[in-house]
Amino acid sequence: MDIPIRIGLTGTPVGNHLMDIWGELFMVGGKEAWAPGAETFTNFKQMFFHNPDRKGWTWLPFPDSQERIQKRIKPFAFTLPEVPGGTPLVKVLEHPVELPAKVRAQQKELRKAMRTELAGGIDLRVMSASAVANKLLQFESGAVFLEKQPGEVRARWEKVHDAKMEELDEILDEQQGEPVLLFYHYTHEMVRLLERYPQARTLPDMAGRQLESLDEWNQGRCELLLVHPQSAGFGLNLQSGGSTIVWYTLPWSVELYEQATARLARQGQRAPYVTSHVLLAGGADRMVLSALRNKGQVQSDVMNSLEV
Repeated sequence: MDIPIRIGLTGTPVGNHLMDIWGELFMVGGKEAWAPGAETFTNFKQMFFHNPDRKGWTWLPFPDSQERIQKRIKPFAFTLPEVPGGTPLVKVLEHPVELPAKVRAQQKELRKAMRTELAGGIDLRVMSASAVANKLLQFESGAVFLEKQPGEVRARWEKVHDAKMEELDEILDEQQGEPVLLFYHYTHEMVRLLERYPQARTLPDMAGRQLESLDEWNQGRCELLLVHPQSAGFGLNLQSGGSTIVWYTLPWSVELYEQATARLARQGQRAPYVTSHVLLAGGADRMVLSALRNKGQVQSDVMNSLEV
């Protein structure tokens, strides 16, 4: 069925990579929108990106690719300028977390030998460099997943420290009962957080102590709401319930990061700004934050280039 007029709405057009724009514009304008030369995704990649490792895993834009892409999409896309007093500013506070010496030693051994020994003699091994990066993030979160054994449905995990929990204790103490929206990344984080904080709640589609409804949060009756950005990062209006966010562990996706923050930083937020507390327990956490900021700048440049 031919649809004569197609309109797409998004607050994060770049998503996680500049390549994401091809599919969005194709849905709105069809292959004609990318003509000439980039009518297919393969041609688009070859026209605006290069593959330095020659293996197809890493695609980087040419120096002028962003500017050329912005010119291509300009006739088909626009963004309205920000309404004064509309969306509140986001104040990001970084919280350095000191890891125990034993955990730092385990991380060092994992990076060097791709294995380390956990408490109780558990042997933790990884099989690739990318797996090491993910495992280091888990170490900094406070627990690590173990290798699945035959017949196991869910992966087991082992706690390695409480350093982030202790930093979170201080943040919650300073809140004096004011609502906090906390984003976690790994399922073992949710389990540990629910065990430590009896006042914590989760959304109805998650396990644990659930909210009766979103009204409980929006009426300010929920002191600590635990959510995953993939399940609560889009579509929910939570700005009436509070203005404080905590990122326990950051996601790699700038789309998830910005959309999740926008649950509170949106029109209707009564506070003058939204405070986003980011827990940083080591180099892996900081690496993710740096990547998000770089990706976010690309997205901001694209959005600004489309202002009417």
